[in-house]
Amino acid sequence: MLLERHAGLDEPHREAPEDWAPAATADTPPEAADAEPVAAVTEPDTPPAAAAEEPKPAFLRHAERRERWRRPRVRAALAALCVAGAAGLALQAAYEYRDFVAARWPATQPLLEALCQAPDCTIAPPRSIEGLSVESSGLVRVEGTAMYQLQLLLRNRSALPLAVPALDLTLSDSRGGIVARRVITPAEAGIATPAVAPAAEMPIQVTLTAAGKPVAGYTIEIFYP
Repeated sequence: MLLERHAGLDEPHREAPEDWAPAATADTPPEAADAEPVAAVTEPDTPPAAAAEEPKPAFLRHAERRERWRRPRVRAALAALCVAGAAGLALQAAYEYRDFVAARWPATQPLLEALCQAPDCTIAPPRSIEGLSVESSGLVRVEGTAMYQLQLLLRNRSALPLAVPALDLTLSDSRGGIVARRVITPAEAGIATPAVAPAAEMPIQVTLTAAGKPVAGYTIEIFYP
């Protein structure tokens, strides 16, 4: 009589050896069966961009700023700007005081004429009433007429030629009342020269009438209209 042995009942359980691997099945590709296990790769946490760089100390920022201004290109650009600004200011000042510049440096007159393109822009003798004075004057009645002759000597105390001023003449009677007042321009005085030469004198003579009223005195002032 044959005895049947049932596996798993009488035989002890044996563990599979360490080098044992499960056989490839129909659902498992051969390459997957032979491939080694791959460890999972985790990327390190990236800190925010704001926290990546710490703010620089104040003294370091100031040093970098000073070093930036010391660069040759920056200095050259600043020098060019300074030169251009100075030239612009010089041209503006020359245009504003063109009469004095032309009188002091006659060689600059062509340049000033080139700058003076506006219709109301003119180059004339400079005006400086402080540089002029009336050295002497006199008012004499023309005998047998109601006309008076005014004579005065105008002096230029400046080193530049100055424009001839206008005359403000006031005639008064014996009581100090105003008989007549008149403004006499250089053209009315018959003066053809537009300027009084430096450190020179210019005689002026004007004939006028008092409309038959007696004249006992006068006052005269020079000014620029």
